[in-house]
Amino acid sequence: MYYVIYNPASGKMKKRDIMQDLFNELASRSIEYRAFASNKPGDMTRLAEKAVSDHADGIIAVGGDGSFHETINGIAESGTELILVPYGTGNDFLKMFPLPKDPVEALKTQLDSPVRNIDVCRANEEYFLNVLGAGFDVDVLRHAEKYKGRIAGRFSYLLGAYSAIRDLKMLDLEVDIDDKPPIRQEATIVSVGNGTYIGGGMKAVPGAEPDDGFIDVIIANKVNKLRIVYLLITFILGLHVKIKSLTTLYRCKKISLKANDMYVEADGEVYPCPNVEITVIPAALRTRLPK
Repeated sequence: MYYVIYNPASGKMKKRDIMQDLFNELASRSIEYRAFASNKPGDMTRLAEKAVSDHADGIIAVGGDGSFHETINGIAESGTELILVPYGTGNDFLKMFPLPKDPVEALKTQLDSPVRNIDVCRANEEYFLNVLGAGFDVDVLRHAEKYKGRIAGRFSYLLGAYSAIRDLKMLDLEVDIDDKPPIRQEATIVSVGNGTYIGGGMKAVPGAEPDDGFIDVIIANKVNKLRIVYLLITFILGLHVKIKSLTTLYRCKKISLKANDMYVEADGEVYPCPNVEITVIPAALRTRLPK
């Protein structure tokens, strides 16, 4: 028995209901399932926890990165299988895998793939799948949020970028990596990745692998307002890691970040967090994501 959990408010779900197509595919394979729709934030976590307590064979989560974030916070380290069906706005985590973009085809591919385990990360008491970030890119998202609902699509992001540049400030960052002595530096952007992509395809953490037992950390050094646009362009393209004057790279098992008034973003969720400890948990999530 699989639990199918989905967010009816997620991304494209408002434009086209594909749930019946997914149900038909499961029925054609004689796979038993129960379907549950989330109604409010946190529902997908609670539904995932219910699936685990009911000893379900697995969970099929339908939605975007936010939906997947909620789901893994109810399932990580449980041993329950998780299938991720992309039907959100960005689906950044799944860009790492050779999955069809069509949700039904993505479901088929995973049902036909062998089970394998991937890593997850824990930030303080919360799990995340993809990337945790802090600094300028998060400030852009926070500013862009002010314009959403009034200004369409990418224009709200562009206005958010303009506002973040106008109010540019560095993170006065204290970094502890594994058991090494603490590092103190001013930073523009910090990206801690189990995955690679954020923001609809920006290559924030090139080289991150979700099954190597490590987290990749990229710290963009202090820049001024004249150079921030250059940093942002290289960040979007994933070229920032090749410019030594811009970035410092680390691979580790554990890292803590401390900075006054710091906001972090994990799997698309933004929240204030002046002190965060991030740990990789190897092979903590049972999936059918193809290599």
